[in-house]
Amino acid sequence: MLLARLQPDLAPQRARRAGAVLYEFKAGGLGPQRYNITAVGKADTDNLCAESTEECWVRNRRITLRLQIDTLKLDRKNKGL
Repeated sequence: MLLARLQPDLAPQRARRAGAVLYEFKAGGLGPQRYNITAVGKADTDNLCAESTEECWVRNRRITLRLQIDTLKLDRKNKGL
């Protein structure tokens, strides 16, 4: 992939960015003991643009959150089980 060849050290940056997201969730009370939260950086594998410019690299530095609700767990909690 073009972007990965231009910036070979993206893996540590992705890991730091993903870790920062998890840290903020935990600081807000959404820790792993209560919620299954993972963060994955994909800037070099799922990029929005592949040009060799700072503007393009900034566009690829993003966080996407996908939330999946465990409806069974939610139902049990609401019923007091």
